Amino acid sequence: MTYSARSRDRFRLVASVTTGAVAAACVAGTGAVMGTASAANAQGEVDKAATRQRELAAQPHVVELRRPSAVATKIKIVTKPGPGPQIRVIRGGGGSSGTSSRSRRSAPKPPVTSSGS
Repeated sequence: MTYSARSRDRFRLVASVTTGAVAAACVAGTGAVMGTASAANAQGEVDKAATRQRELAAQPHVVELRRPSAVATKIKIVTKPGPGPQIRVIRGGGGSSGTSSRSRRSAPKPPVTSSGS
């Protein structure tokens, strides 16, 4: 059989149809795989959102109240020679220690003004 233009055109037609069919099948397969993956991803997102909502609903609602600051009270019993033991109550508050051994200074006296006589 000799090679002719007609047989060459048939071979080209068969090759083109086969290539087109394979390309269409590959595109359709890729679309199907991507569609399945997209649907699974969307379902995963829905599941995550539902789980998050369940966790939030399960947590108790906590309201923090403002509480008064605690005042530390210390009782100190001092025994010295004399009529009996003395009891001192030392109150500290607001973060200051209040238990120093130094005596506290009294408020300063106002200056004496001369009357001009």
